Amino acid sequence: MISRPNVRELPEFQKANEFARHVVAVEGKEYEWVWDYAKDLVARKLDFFKMLDDKADTIIRYLGGGAGIFALGVLAKIDSTNWHIALMAIPALLASVVAVFFAIRCRVPSQGSGSTSIQTAKEVFADQSIDAMHAKAAFLGQFHLTATVLEIASRHKSRCIIVASWCYFAAIALLILPIITAVVFPPIAGVAAKSTK
Repeated sequence: MISRPNVRELPEFQKANEFARHVVAVEGKEYEWVWDYAKDLVARKLDFFKMLDDKADTIIRYLGGGAGIFALGVLAKIDSTNWHIALMAIPALLASVVAVFFAIRCRVPSQGSGSTSIQTAKEVFADQSIDAMHAKAAFLGQFHLTATVLEIASRHKSRCIIVASWCYFAAIALLILPIITAVVFPPIAGVAAKSTK
């Protein structure tokens, strides 16, 4: 099973947290380009994170709704003549359920390190720094921490989406089973005639 990591216990989070707590400006160095890079990196990681949510949402909507309608259709038409065909639809429905499960698991919010509050940014970084350059250099650690949390969460989401996508494929591929069963073992007409008399 794909388990959600406890972000705070991961070495990469601890390393990023340590960096965030101790990063300071070096006199004479320019950090504006690093600041721009950090903002861009966090924005790209956030876009990827959102894209994974969108993929999960698509799987949930299409496969969840489609599987439900398919299941109702199968149940509405099942009788003693075609039960064996309906039975062959079960693997596709099970694969659909697993795909939707992992897509929903991807959408479940994960615990993590929240963003630095505006109050903390002002009081700890802006007010306690000698100038804007030192404040920005110190605040780079917060960007790094946010980027690390997004990276960890996106890896978890990616694993869930991969499993959900393969199960989605399996669900569609397994729909061939009822078709093959209907061709090889067509509905039993004699049983239908006896059951209606």
